[in-house]
Amino acid sequence: MRSALDSVVTGYPSAELQDRTEFKDAQAAQVNQLLALVYVLLAFAIIIALFGIANTLSLSIHERQREMGLLRAVGQYRSQVRSSIRWESAIIAVFGTVLGLVVGVSFGVAIVKALGTNGLKVLTIPVSGLVVITVLGALAGILASVRPAWRASKLNILQAIATE
Repeated sequence: MRSALDSVVTGYPSAELQDRTEFKDAQAAQVNQLLALVYVLLAFAIIIALFGIANTLSLSIHERQREMGLLRAVGQYRSQVRSSIRWESAIIAVFGTVLGLVVGVSFGVAIVKALGTNGLKVLTIPVSGLVVITVLGALAGILASVRPAWRASKLNILQAIATE
């Protein structure tokens, strides 16, 4: 029967004969291609967010030079300055990651509910994947804080106290 159908389909160059499995695979390939595009856009968003965190920390350190100078003058070590800035960055990154996950999961639930009549009935939330993303977000925040933390630990104590 397949050969008879193939002979009919050859008369139509844009038609393609598929069985149920081939059709499902073709649809899955299209979804996977769209998913790959979303992952690339996500990677770009993460890179931009890391630059944003690093820039925000640099500005925060510049504005808080006096505070850091006073803390260093009363005995805070350079390693403690770096550590506090890394923690600040990790907290900012985790808040941003959790907010993004909440919005993303909410949109996912809304899409599944909206497309439930079109065959999209199963909602699966990968909790372990979301936890991994949250941990990676915190690590990315710490990575973004390396240069600003190093610069803050190198501030001259007397010049930092004298700034307004």
